Parts: sequence; C-alpha cells; structure tokens
Amino acid sequence: MEITMSSILDYQDYTMEMPITASELADGYSRQDGGDSLQDAFPTLDLDQRYFLMTGITPEEYKKEYGERDREILGSYFKFAFVRNPFDKFISEYNWRVECWRDSATPFSVFEQDDIPSFEDFILNVDNPLVYKNPNRTDEHFIPQSDFICLGNGEVGVDFVGRFETLQEDYREVCDRLKINFDGFQHLMSSGRAGGRPQYTPVLQKKMREAFKSDFDLFGYVY
Repeated sequence: MEITMSSILDYQDYTMEMPITASELADGYSRQDGGDSLQDAFPTLDLDQRYFLMTGITPEEYKKEYGERDREILGSYFKFAFVRNPFDKFISEYNWRVECWRDSATPFSVFEQDDIPSFEDFILNVDNPLVYKNPNRTDEHFIPQSDFICLGNGEVGVDFVGRFETLQEDYREVCDRLKINFDGFQHLMSSGRAGGRPQYTPVLQKKMREAFKSDFDLFGYVY
C-alpha cells in the first residue's frame, strides 16, 4: 500500500509504497505503543521503510541532506569487523540451540517441538525462513556475515576484517591501530561440551556453500 508521511526535514508530504496492509500497519503501531521495537513491530519492512514510518524521510531525501557528510564522517573512522568460518559457526549455533532446549525447553525452531532435530535436518533447513528464522524478527545468526560489512556495490566497507580463528592476534592488531593496550583474552564461559563434533557430509557441505556463498567467496573459508 502507499503511505504518505510528512518529513521532519522540510515538512513536505512524501509517499512510499510498502509491502504492508492497512490492518498490519495499525497492528504494528499498536505493538510499538505497547513497547515493541520498530523492527519487531514491522518485521516485513526494510530499514528504509521503517525509517520513513518514523521520520517521513525518504532514502532520496536522506541522501540529498546527509549523504556527503556521512561519507566524510565514516571515512574518518577506523572500521573493523570479525568473521567466522560458517562451518564452525553453525556447529556452534546448533549446539547452543540444543543446550537452550534442554535447559529451559525453549523451542529449537520457530515451531514447538518435542524433540531435537538432527544436525543434518538443521543444516538442510538453514536458509528456510519458515523454520529457523523467527518470522517476527530477522535472526542475525542466519544472515551471511558479508551482508553486515559490505556496501551496496559489494565492496567491503570496513578497513580491517579479523577472524574468529585468529581472534587474539587480530584483535591485537585492532588495538595497536587504535593505540589501546591489550593484554589478551581469558577463556571464560567455556561450554564444556562432551561428545563428538557434528560432521558435515558432502551433501551438507554443498548446502552450506550454497546458502552462504558470499561468505565463502569473500573470506576464502574452506571445510
């Protein structure tokens, strides 16, 4: 539906097409009044659309007003991010969900379950938005890491990409650049898991490479 808002910048009316119905809009505003975040209240809208609902500012108006200044400010910062091998990342995700389910009977997925799915089932559904992604909120764990650090043109938007596999060394590099003292990390909150480590069959490896192709291509991770 088309939604018209008055911009807080120039007080002119602007209209934006949004993938939402009038009843969903009313329900979202009600949830927001009840304390939900804008993201939770309007889960089907992207960042630009939610920002428009909040301010009446369109992406074009924002770019005209702030674009050049934002680029200058952002360019003056040292920007860094840390990534992890998706194969290891989702073994950790699976184990974490298993522990949460056992400790508090928290649903393993968005569906109520009486048992824990196999690791194979977990990976085969890793990109299924109807299973492991909460429909009322984007689950950051299932978004390719490259989406967080790449610009719209696909270029890396940070100055340094550290890796979980070399966390101590890479974090030290960050601290050195920022002239911050770093004495190393202590290993706290160890999971203490016993038993074998889940294995990726060739089929599961293929599934992961397809679901997180951008991460494997950009960061060069292998199994």
